[in-house]
Amino acid sequence: MDKINTADYLLVPGGEFIFGACESDYDSASEEWPRMKLNIPSFHIKRTVVTVKEWKVFLDDSHYE
Repeated sequence: MDKINTADYLLVPGGEFIFGACESDYDSASEEWPRMKLNIPSFHIKRTVVTVKEWKVFLDDSHYE
């Protein structure tokens, strides 16, 4: 099976962001509180949807369960 073409992916730079909602936010649920700062590492994301063939390559290569 062909390997995935990495040129189809974009780098999303990591960084810090505020996750969650304030109690005063309209329509926020209690599981969204409290707000917190999270630091996410950089990652790659595909420009288009992942095909079944590409998903199979990932499963075969990673042994993901």
